[in-house]
Amino acid sequence: MAALAKNWEDGDVPFVSYGANPAFQFYAERYGLGNIAYQTSYYSDYKEPSKILSNVDMLDNNPRVWILITHVYEQNGFNEKDYLLAYLDSIGEMKREFRKPGTGVRLFLYDLSQ
Repeated sequence: MAALAKNWEDGDVPFVSYGANPAFQFYAERYGLGNIAYQTSYYSDYKEPSKILSNVDMLDNNPRVWILITHVYEQNGFNEKDYLLAYLDSIGEMKREFRKPGTGVRLFLYDLSQ
């Protein structure tokens, strides 16, 4: 959250994965991000992963889209992070990646304006 707050610019839009949603809601206010609108995914989306991508598609054409992923869902060969990043790489360009060593927290900045 500190990296997101430090690098946030007006016009940025976030996508918060289902697993990251509780932590984002808890910490957003503390980092000055409590009033930003964000797109998220839902637990039910794991049954039909294309719904995750539909939520991401709502952010298309934005030059600065933040992707926050924690608690990656993995089941029967499906990996939420790999699935999501493969899609994002096909529709945009990753500009930055932030990782917190020793945790599963991943933050990515994508340009989806292409």
